[in-house]
Amino acid sequence: FAAGTGAAARREYINVDLGFGPSQYALLASYGFTLLYAVVSLPAGRVADTTDRARTLAAAALVWSIALAVQGSPIASFPVVWLCRVVQGI
Repeated sequence: FAAGTGAAARREYINVDLGFGPSQYALLASYGFTLLYAVVSLPAGRVADTTDRARTLAAAALVWSIALAVQGSPIASFPVVWLCRVVQGI
């Protein structure tokens, strides 16, 4: 089995594995992460500046890890993966 290299090959394998079409992948790669990141970055910075940094970092790492794990789980449908990408954008 010869696997291709580059972004196009990775995108194709992700789409095939999860059953996503090209438009769904485009939503995940663009709006699913960057739109919410742009909106939430200032309030998240405020929280980071006004709360205990160690606890904030621990909570953020925990939430990020859970979102990442759910993306690879058997319940990973498009809405679930999109929501997890949004959570990771925060």
